[in-house]
Amino acid sequence: MLSNHLSSTAKSAATTVSLDLVVIGGQTYCHQANVTYRVTKNGAGSAGALIDGGANGGVIGEDAMIVAFCGVPSIDHTGVGDLAVKDLKVATAAAVVDVVDNGKLTPVIIVFHQYAALGHRATIHSKGQLQSYGCVVDDTPSSVGGKQRIVTHEGYVIPLHICDGLARM
Repeated sequence: MLSNHLSSTAKSAATTVSLDLVVIGGQTYCHQANVTYRVTKNGAGSAGALIDGGANGGVIGEDAMIVAFCGVPSIDHTGVGDLAVKDLKVATAAAVVDVVDNGKLTPVIIVFHQYAALGHRATIHSKGQLQSYGCVVDDTPSSVGGKQRIVTHEGYVIPLHICDGLARM
């Protein structure tokens, strides 16, 4: 579902990180260093993967299956307050979600690449990352005029539900 569109050099305010690029089957993969993902607070025991507008990368939780670990350096995960987890592996993971197909919910398997492998709590999807790879993310509650859904670039419609004010898949 998500593909990688990368340039040969990634720039941040403090540093420039060179990337080693590899193309396999038309898909571009990279080697990155010194990456830190920032996300907002996620409650344990939550109902579904969190769609987080403040996250700059995805984090795989216990609600997804890790398929493979990527051969890139580990990343650091930071969140609200003093929350920090260092040296998380980068992974490809899969999860089952319901999509709307001809007016009814149908389970499908979705695959997410280059997520931090936390392994517990709920998975966190970065709204901005989903949007940058072609998904239309409308996490506004329907009660205030939103569509409360994600539409993938392939046209799949993933309904979202709102739990304690947060959009969840």
